[in-house]
Amino acid sequence: MLRIFFDKDDLARVSVASAADPLWEVVLAGRRLRDRPPPFRRWERVVRGDLARLGGPATTLLRLLADGPCPATASAPAEVVAALHGVLVAPWAAAVRESVDADRARRAHDLLDGGVHGLLSGFLPHARWEPPVLVVDCAPGGELHLRGRGLRLLPSYFCHGRAVVRDDPVPVLVYPVERLNAVTAVGGDCLDALLGPTRGAVLRGVRSGAGTTELARRLGTSAASVSRHTGVLRAAGLVRTARLGRKTVHSLTALGESLVGRRA
Repeated sequence: MLRIFFDKDDLARVSVASAADPLWEVVLAGRRLRDRPPPFRRWERVVRGDLARLGGPATTLLRLLADGPCPATASAPAEVVAALHGVLVAPWAAAVRESVDADRARRAHDLLDGGVHGLLSGFLPHARWEPPVLVVDCAPGGELHLRGRGLRLLPSYFCHGRAVVRDDPVPVLVYPVERLNAVTAVGGDCLDALLGPTRGAVLRGVRSGAGTTELARRLGTSAASVSRHTGVLRAAGLVRTARLGRKTVHSLTALGESLVGRRA
């Protein structure tokens, strides 16, 4: 276990990254090839052949990154890193983005409901908040004193099992998100028949957590139209809406999730 010590300045400097970090995803994908956990077996079968075609430099770099303590690639050829990303991560970009967006919506609710303490309390089982200490299930253990630097929380699709902590100038805690897949509890055609195509699309879009303007842009409709549909869905108990600063964030309720479905 690693014990991360906060002071009041650190609590004011806690942040959640807006997206998965491409380099960390390459590194952690390499570790998944090494430890082969069951949730990644299908992905592994797909990427093994493509990796073989990349050749020696990519394979060597992948092994170094996967075995290293952090994604330090200052001396790595950029084209090799890009090639690895193109095989390991890029084909799953939509799933990565959707999973991270859903996680960020959850963290936003934790922050709105309970402040920073609520946010830090929401990382079980990967981390346990015992103010002013965050106890993280990771290796190596020991103590990390933030000393006013804060902590950056980095959601990751390819992180699995334990979180990862790196003591950078701004320390980073990389944690696994719930991975979403393409299988839904109700097929798109059935959902559209039940709700109508636009409202069904809004409900599916809310699954990853989104604001009104963002949903309108994704769906090619107006913000006013999205507001009307989210209002109906909210009244039906399928969608919840919260304010984060000036932004309105929509996400699914448990009932909405059971209708749309979640990835395993």
